[in-house]
Amino acid sequence: MKKYFLLFTLLPVVSFTQINFEQYFENKTLRLDYFHTGNETEDSYSFDEMIEEPFWGGSKVNLLDKFDYGKYKFIVKDYQSGKEIFSRTYATLFSEWQTTDEAKQTIKSFIETIVFPYPKNPVVVEFYSRDKKNVLHK
Repeated sequence: MKKYFLLFTLLPVVSFTQINFEQYFENKTLRLDYFHTGNETEDSYSFDEMIEEPFWGGSKVNLLDKFDYGKYKFIVKDYQSGKEIFSRTYATLFSEWQTTDEAKQTIKSFIETIVFPYPKNPVVVEFYSRDKKNVLHK
């Protein structure tokens, strides 16, 4: 019984590896501002601006989101290898607004921001949204 307890205790730690911060990132932040536009049933994203900030204030160890909660998710991938190097899930006021009567009749834009460590090399940022069945869609 002790063997099984140890196995189930260590399995989550072994099965979820993290990214080496120094390999992919500088100790700065890249802030990406964008517009989230849509109505009750649809949404889209459009880029506003990117801003370099002088320090990274987040974790340098937990770069990949382990829990995968939240209506939205963004993933940062190394452009050359395609490897996922950062991810976060989150929720926004836009998703709350989508539940209002106004969203049934009009299209609206909200400005939103994501931050991640400043990459050393070119990256691709992908946005995902969950449907009512909790499935993420790019």
